[in-house]
Amino acid sequence: MSAQPLRGLGATNGKPSLTPRESEVLAHVADGLSQEEIGRRLSISPETVRTHVRKACDRLNARTRTHAVATALRLGLFR
Repeated sequence: MSAQPLRGLGATNGKPSLTPRESEVLAHVADGLSQEEIGRRLSISPETVRTHVRKACDRLNARTRTHAVATALRLGLFR
């Protein structure tokens, strides 16, 4: 089952927000894709993927990409 990013996320009810692209990238991380695979699917460089993951980690106060996915799932930022 593929995690789907939510569009137009905002900081509501005290939840952190992610940009649509950060949410999309984290959804692909949740599906087990590598940075290179995500980059190919989204037509962006692996470095840009790393940047989106890093910013999502910062927004979610996550230490790792796995922690960011777990936090996003717990907060309901994926369907």
